[in-house]
Formats: sequence, C-alpha cells, structure tokens
Amino acid sequence: MTARVAALREVARVLTADGSLIVSTSHPFADWKQHGGSYFATELVQDTWYNSSSEAFQMPFWRVSLTTLCDEFAQAGFFIDQLLEPQPEPAAAEIDPETYRELMEQPAFIAFRLRKRKGA
Repeated sequence: MTARVAALREVARVLTADGSLIVSTSHPFADWKQHGGSYFATELVQDTWYNSSSEAFQMPFWRVSLTTLCDEFAQAGFFIDQLLEPQPEPAAAEIDPETYRELMEQPAFIAFRLRKRKGA
C-alpha cells in the first residue's frame, strides 16, 4: 500500500457516512505533457513554483496515471461520485488568449468528489 492510499484511508475513516472528499490536482495528461517519459510511470517529480514575491521554490509531487489515481481512491474505500475537468471562463481569453486556447483543448486540472463505499 502506498502512503497516498494510507492517507486516503485515514480520511475515509474519519469522514462521516454522508460526507464527501474533494480532491483537485493537476491532470495526469498535463503532468505527462510537461515531464515526458511514460504516461503510465509512477514517479516523484518536481515543479518550480513562485511565491507572491516571485521567489522560486521546488514543489515535489507524485505523477501517476488516471488509472492509478482512480485505483488508489478505490483501495482507500472511496468511489467517484463526480469528476470534473474544468475549462477556463470565457473572460480569460482576453487576459491570455494563448493559454486560454490551450486550456480549452487540453485539460490541465481534474477534480473528484469522492464518497465512502458502504462497508468501507
């Protein structure tokens, strides 16, 4: 069992029966597009992020396929109640037309509403 599954199981343990967990993350396709290699590899990668003072820092995260992500939710006792691949608001086209066009064609984020399986 991965540390991710163990953490999710603990959330499931303390979540009320009618509660839900919202998980939002970068889309596995976007991670693959940015970092290359095998889409199906599970690996620790790093992105460079910037704080409000424009200082760079490294943000490590696990890159996993959509299949792995969904399987880990199931291993932890959850089912996917809703899945969303958000697209930008139309007003964003005026701010950054190139990024807007790209995000309308290729997913960058994915969000899940998870609920506990009965008996889990």
